[in-house]
Parts: sequence; structure tokens; C-alpha cells
Amino acid sequence: MGCGWLGFPLAEKLVETGWTVKGSTTTKDKIQLMEQAGIIPFYITADPEPAGDRVDNFFQADILFWNIPPGVRGGEKDKVDFRNQTKSILEHVKKAGIKHVIFVSSTSVYPDKAQIMTEEDAGPASSLSGEALLEAESLLLSQKEFNTIILRLGGLFGAGRHPAYYLSGRKNVSKPEAPVNMVHLDDVIAACEKVLEALPEHQVYNIVSDNHPTRREFYTEACKELNLEAPEFDNSKETGKKISNEKIKKELFFRFQNR
Repeated sequence: MGCGWLGFPLAEKLVETGWTVKGSTTTKDKIQLMEQAGIIPFYITADPEPAGDRVDNFFQADILFWNIPPGVRGGEKDKVDFRNQTKSILEHVKKAGIKHVIFVSSTSVYPDKAQIMTEEDAGPASSLSGEALLEAESLLLSQKEFNTIILRLGGLFGAGRHPAYYLSGRKNVSKPEAPVNMVHLDDVIAACEKVLEALPEHQVYNIVSDNHPTRREFYTEACKELNLEAPEFDNSKETGKKISNEKIKKELFFRFQNR
């Protein structure tokens, strides 16, 4: 559910490895591309109730990969809307008898403290969207009818997407000494495949790269590689959270390949 920047290439990879994959999109122009990739396409919106193209048929599946983020511009309203959307989709999950739900969350569920964060350290979240995700996580993990696996992704990059484009040329950028918690698209897809292979019972995993360079180091080097103007940072010494990825490496023997 949600064949966007992450969902579409993940669905493609799963089709290649023998899975039967249904994919939802809110963009009708993507239907043909999904068909060409071997994905069974469904035009479905969730505002908040899932509606559109054969909704009940879409939810007839063994596993739901749930990849719809909360809004980020509407403030408290986005949080309420996401709560209602989550509850509506949850009803369809129960009705269809889905056995496993893999929910894509974010490291924004962790507080903005200068310490190493494990999966046990979530809350209070560092943003409204993080609060919305943490609430959805709690609701899903409390369900007894199906198994929930939460994937908390770091900042995403790869496949033409990089946060360096956003910071390029900016002045007086804050927190130059804070560690970054990024993850490459290829590693996310590989981690998802590992989770789908194992289907652990009611687990939460951080999906972030092994390396945590400072913001200054990361964005300066990235802009150099992308031939962009590097940002200029302020002189603050404030640091920040560092997200641990040890759990998925230890429990599922997963290895991250990208910096």
C-alpha cells in the first residue's frame, strides 16, 4: 500500500523474486507502469477511508506492506487525519484476515536527545509526524489478530533523491556536529526482503546505515559528489541522536552495504 519512491522499486524487486504483488497508487498515470513491472495495480485513496479501485480485492493478501506517511504541513490536523486513516485501514486489514502487517515508520519517533537510540527509546517524538507515527505503531502492535512488524527508517537517499539538494547553498545551517541517521534505498529494499523472509513476531527494527558522519561531513561530501554548492553551517557545537541498527543485524543477520 503506497507504490511511491520506496514502494514501487520494492514491489518490482519482489515480483522479480517470485512474489505476487498488488500495489496501490493515488496516481492513475502510474497504473500502466505498474502493469509493465508485473505489479497488479489498484487506484486507491485513503482520505481517511480507503476508496477507489476494488478496495476489498486489494486487501485480499497474506501480507500488507503499509507505506503511507502522515502529512507534514497541516499541523495537528494532519495528526488527527493520520489517526483516522490508520483506523480505517486497520478495519480493512481485520476484515480481510491479513496475517502480517509491515508498517513503515520513521526515526522521527525518537526524541531529539544526544544519545544512542535503540528500539526501546521511542517517545516523545521529535515532530508532529513522529507523534502520529508513534501513535499508529502503538495501535498496530496492540492488535492480536495479526502480526505487526515496524520498520523505522532513517533519512532516505538514492535513486535520484538526496537531502543535499535541499541544503545546497544554504547559509547558517544548524547542528553541524550532529550525527546523521541516513539509509540508502538499496539497503531499505534489502532489509524489507530480509523481514519478509523471516516474518518475526511483533518486532520493531531501526533501518539506518552503519556510519553516522556529522551533518557538516555528510552534506559537504554529498554536495561535492553531486557537483552542488555546499551549505554553510553555523558554529554551534550541539549534537544529536544516533540511531542504533544493531537489533536487525543481530536478530536477522542483516548487513548494510551503503554509507
